[in-house]
Amino acid sequence: MKLEVLLLRHGQTQGNLEKRYIGKTDEPLLLDDTESMRKISALQKRLEQEGIAGSQKLFVSPMLRCRQTAELLFPGQEQVVIDKLREMDFGRFEAKNYMELSADPAYQAWIDSDGRLPFPEGEDRECFIKRTMEGFRQMTEQAWRENCGQIAAVVHGGSIMAILSCLMQDDYFAYQVPNLAGYAFQYEGAGKIQAVRRIEP
Repeated sequence: MKLEVLLLRHGQTQGNLEKRYIGKTDEPLLLDDTESMRKISALQKRLEQEGIAGSQKLFVSPMLRCRQTAELLFPGQEQVVIDKLREMDFGRFEAKNYMELSADPAYQAWIDSDGRLPFPEGEDRECFIKRTMEGFRQMTEQAWRENCGQIAAVVHGGSIMAILSCLMQDDYFAYQVPNLAGYAFQYEGAGKIQAVRRIEP
């Protein structure tokens, strides 16, 4: 059975605004930010146009920023928390930005490796993709068990890059998205994916 999947990145946080590496830091959304609220409203309209405004099953990362975004986009809908859809563990780089890390040799080495080296005291990309795909399979298997034809997941930018790059066998960074953006696609299992389209406000 084909499953319509929507993956969305959470709304903006203070750390996002300051271009920090935010993984396990449990930041809230910037709910008093007028531009963010405008984008949420615009995204709701886009989802209505796509026919995916009321997905049959709603999955979320356990992080507050994802749960808050899901409540704003899908008010009142039950949220199923998938722990494996947490953002990457940035280790020693957590909550820091480029300017703060620019003099760190470990950060320069990570940049030079195209992000393939493990984060010091954190995750490496391969392990992160494996963990995230386990979370993706957990979602899709639950949807099929419950005869759901359409699911949505409010997750992290890294989660979306991990899932799409794995399913599409493509470059990890090809699927970077800003806050409140993501992808919709049809999934048939066994890695079969089609009708991939970018979703933005």
